[in-house]
Amino acid sequence: MLLEARFWGLRFRLGVRVDRVIDEMRVVEGRDVRIWGWGYATLQGHLEMGHMDYEVRKCLDTGAVEFRVHVVSRPGRIPNPVIRLGFRLFGRRPQVRFAKSACERMALLVGGRGG
Repeated sequence: MLLEARFWGLRFRLGVRVDRVIDEMRVVEGRDVRIWGWGYATLQGHLEMGHMDYEVRKCLDTGAVEFRVHVVSRPGRIPNPVIRLGFRLFGRRPQVRFAKSACERMALLVGGRGG
């Protein structure tokens, strides 16, 4: 998959590989939960090295739905010193904003108010 990150008018194309699809039942805190999701890992040339998982969990007894994002990452090898410095100074903020917006969007969709 090719992701596009945008920051201050700059665009970065970042490769990732979907390496996991989740479609299973689990018992979580004594409850039967249906879980669907996916995960991807960064590829060479990405600004980071890491993995990101997305899971939608539905508690079968209550119908409650939960969306989870789990990220493990560290800065990648960025040869350009200006981009490397910029990523160190500003990279975390867009990551957090992206994760929050993904959760907010999922909440709208699950609540029936999204499109």
